[in-house]
Amino acid sequence: MKNKFLLFCLILPILMPVYLIFYHGAYTNHEWRIKVRGYDPRDILRGRYIEFRYDFGDTITTKEIDGDICLNGDKANPNIVIVNPHFNKCQDIIKNYKPYLDERQRFYIPESLANRADKLVRGNIKDISAGINLRDGSIVLKNLYYKDDSLIQYLKDNP
Repeated sequence: MKNKFLLFCLILPILMPVYLIFYHGAYTNHEWRIKVRGYDPRDILRGRYIEFRYDFGDTITTKEIDGDICLNGDKANPNIVIVNPHFNKCQDIIKNYKPYLDERQRFYIPESLANRADKLVRGNIKDISAGINLRDGSIVLKNLYYKDDSLIQYLKDNP
């Protein structure tokens, strides 16, 4: 019995990081692009960021409709509709979408790129989209994109 416990204690520190790597990896392959709206460039205490709200389209602008958001189709330009919570014909589902309609999201920008990011985003908000993953029906913000490029990478490549 002691040998099994000792073996378990020795293997656990190896298995746990492997499990976490695969668990995290399962959510990085399904990045959806969602349009954003709104913009605010600065937090005096924390630095520069882009503050925005998710734009789920004209059909999802009210909190009065119950259901979940269904994402189907092209990941760069998904078809977004509200569905019954038990609907299972979606590639991905955002559960309890209502807080995302008003809740502002923040994407922090390195200080060295902040002024250029401010100018770029201020004039081109329609070209900015959020790269999200879903974890248990909740949105996890992964990146912001300018057209098809990562916003940070675009700013670094185009001084």
